[in-house]
Amino acid sequence: MVPSIFSRRPAPEPEATEASSTSTHPTTLVGSARETWRSRLDQEIAADSTSLPTLSLSGAHPGGLAQLYTEHPVRLSLLIREPIALGRALDRARAIIARSDQRASAHGTGPIHLGIGTASWGAGIDAVTVPALLRPVRLVRRDDDVLIALGRGAILAPELSDALREHGVDVDGETVLAKASGTHGFSSSQAMNALRELCSALPRFDIRDELVIGLFCHPAAALAASLRDDATALEDSAVIRALAGDQDARNDLLADAHEPNPCDRDPWAEKGVGDLIPVQQDAVDAASEGRSVFVDIPAHSDDASVVAAILADAAATGRSVLHVSTSPSRSIAAYTRLSDLGLADVVANIDGYSDARRTLAARVSSAMADTSPIVDQESVDTMRARLRQVRSALSSYAVACTSPTAASVSARLTPCAPSLT
Repeated sequence: MVPSIFSRRPAPEPEATEASSTSTHPTTLVGSARETWRSRLDQEIAADSTSLPTLSLSGAHPGGLAQLYTEHPVRLSLLIREPIALGRALDRARAIIARSDQRASAHGTGPIHLGIGTASWGAGIDAVTVPALLRPVRLVRRDDDVLIALGRGAILAPELSDALREHGVDVDGETVLAKASGTHGFSSSQAMNALRELCSALPRFDIRDELVIGLFCHPAAALAASLRDDATALEDSAVIRALAGDQDARNDLLADAHEPNPCDRDPWAEKGVGDLIPVQQDAVDAASEGRSVFVDIPAHSDDASVVAAILADAAATGRSVLHVSTSPSRSIAAYTRLSDLGLADVVANIDGYSDARRTLAARVSSAMADTSPIVDQESVDTMRARLRQVRSALSSYAVACTSPTAASVSARLTPCAPSLT
């Protein structure tokens, strides 16, 4: 997998499917490549899902659990108060954080969940056992302790959800969460009752009232599911067809490639935001035209400015764009760049932990109440006109300095060095 769309280091050569110059139907090529990609991805997920650390909270202090269920951050030392048990729990929590960080560096996210209830059911002669209800949770090192914050929402374990679907039961984690939440907040015992009722269609279903924190959902699981289920969407993509070996799709992409422009853009025709050099502006122009592009930015270059410019251009033209990075720091850098340019209102940071609905609603309300002028167009036009003049003068000067006549005059005016002999 490519570490990032904004690559900072050479990536290994991909195992590309050999291009076909025959009349093989692209659906066949995509189907074959899809099976290969899915097989490799399933193997990678399985290899990355072994020996994962977990932290049991089944014997946690009721007072700490009550605070956790209200979605307020709570220290692990308030949940586990016996010193020796706390020391082991802190080691496990730090191991979970470290493994989550590893996944985030490779996939952009390393979700951690609180597993509520351990479900088991029969699958032929075998038994399947998984955490039943998963709620997002954040672990943060805080001095000698670990801070735990429960996020909003809930999902069923993927294995449990798939088994219920196979038995004709359409239920999700939000349904269980709603049944387990009342006037006094969330109740794990009510969640157990709801799960017993909703999952009764599964053979030999049983559930134990246990609480476990761990990495139960692999970041690439959604991609694996897409490769299994979204065949039509893949076949509709010219990029996917080209990667699968369809020579016609490759030729179409190359023929439709964006033409680079080595010159500064006219101030009234610039896209995006910020002061970009021509090669950066090429990337913004290509994305603005709806092209599929890979932007290779050298190490230590300013990738945040390019991302911010693409996001700003999408907002300025009434489009929506989803920015997914391979690390939180890159997302923060892009958001910070927009904020520094006075454009914080064009982006919403939504992750598995932020109370996005509440903060976004407050921001929308504030924006609607703000009736002050957005921009002084006259001053903008004046600045653009001045910029056009300065660029024209600099361009004329550069041309004059590099012309043969200028070089000849410069040579005649340069004093000769005194002879030393």
